[in-house]
Amino acid sequence: DTKSAYIGYLALTPADAGLTIGFVGPGTPAASAAHKTGGTGTVSPGLQAGDVIKKINTSEVRSLGDFDKIMQQTKAGVAM
Repeated sequence: DTKSAYIGYLALTPADAGLTIGFVGPGTPAASAAHKTGGTGTVSPGLQAGDVIKKINTSEVRSLGDFDKIMQQTKAGVAM
């Protein structure tokens, strides 16, 4: 039985270039995930409300459908 990736409830809403995070639950994988910020490539710990998801690894995220598909195709425990 293969489980898909889970990062927690994010209350995602469409943005001009991706999905805006509305909420990050404390203690979830999203709360401790490292991510690149802005155009500088600086890595920051934890996703936060207001962040915009534009890409996961090499896959563009333009819709909730894109996000769901990527999450379903990613196995649990795999770094994203």
